[in-house]
Amino acid sequence: MESYFSDNDERLEVDHVVDDKNNEDDNDFSTTVKDNQKLSVLLEGRPTMNNVQGSQVFFCRSTPESREIALDVKSAALATSRIHATSTTGTPWLFARRISKLEISNVVYLSWCKKWINEIWGVSSTKIIAGKSEPHIIKYDHKKKMKLAAKAAKKKEFDGIGTHQDGSFVTCICCLSEEEEYTGGGTYFPHLGVTVQLKMGEVLLFQGQEGPYSAPHRAQPIASGKRMLYIAFFKIRKRKKKKKKSQMKKKTKKKNQKKKK
Repeated sequence: MESYFSDNDERLEVDHVVDDKNNEDDNDFSTTVKDNQKLSVLLEGRPTMNNVQGSQVFFCRSTPESREIALDVKSAALATSRIHATSTTGTPWLFARRISKLEISNVVYLSWCKKWINEIWGVSSTKIIAGKSEPHIIKYDHKKKMKLAAKAAKKKEFDGIGTHQDGSFVTCICCLSEEEEYTGGGTYFPHLGVTVQLKMGEVLLFQGQEGPYSAPHRAQPIASGKRMLYIAFFKIRKRKKKKKKSQMKKKTKKKNQKKKK
């Protein structure tokens, strides 16, 4: 059944530059997974990352395990008509953690991403966090986008998402679509002059504005068909500032004075 996310459900508008303030989660929920054997097998099948042209942009070929995850996520996404959010450009988002069937896939994917970040940039996995809406699934539909563009601005083509930098520390993108399902698309990096085209189960990884190697990029428009992605935005856990003793004393004095009055 191909629902490709109908417009019937309530939505929350979000931006491509993600801000997860007050929406942090340490993603340590693997203990709730019942099928530990399947979890262990998938965790062992993590693909190896390679950098693109010696840059701080990384890419990996698929493994049987990453393709299995991509197929599971795609199947679950197509089986629901819900839309949890839409981007400012009208692209529908589905929050994968709200789909119970994807519990194992989400745990494995988030774990893989944290390990890649740790291996590449040396950041401890305990400091890497993702919002409760991560990972999320997005879909580019050429026909639907053309109709929306024609109604809104009488445009003749879909221009994709313009060049931008994500608000994340690291962005991880896994492709859920087979090559024959669409034409065009891909992620273009202007500083490299390269468009990375992913096949099903392959993953692209790069830094956003919170990292020292933030990579400007844009989503190239698809010329036909439908393309689905499984994306996770990661941030660095910020240390909470400790209140100075003098400030604490002043607050307690004020409270005591109010009580006396």
